[in-house]
Amino acid sequence: MGAFGNDIRWTLEAGGGLYTVSAVIPTGIYEGTLTDNHLGVFGGAGMLYRITERWLAVNLHAKYHYFFSGNEYRDTIWFYTGEERTAFYQITVGVMLFTG
Repeated sequence: MGAFGNDIRWTLEAGGGLYTVSAVIPTGIYEGTLTDNHLGVFGGAGMLYRITERWLAVNLHAKYHYFFSGNEYRDTIWFYTGEERTAFYQITVGVMLFTG
């Protein structure tokens, strides 16, 4: 193992995808579940810290997700909030095991 700074690897990621939004409507005039799919994008940065030289690391990542939810009464997000776009943050901490 080297110095602390030598064991850290920085990562960047970006991309797009399909986001699924679900909402449960309680008993009343209409009871059921609404599910919509929306296109969105994400970007993030992370850190990978090797604990051992060959097989174990800890990672920490933060991502920003942004998706387009639409502006019709049938769109789940618009129905509840009146917003056409939605954003949220994701922070993850994990342990990585390497094989091979």
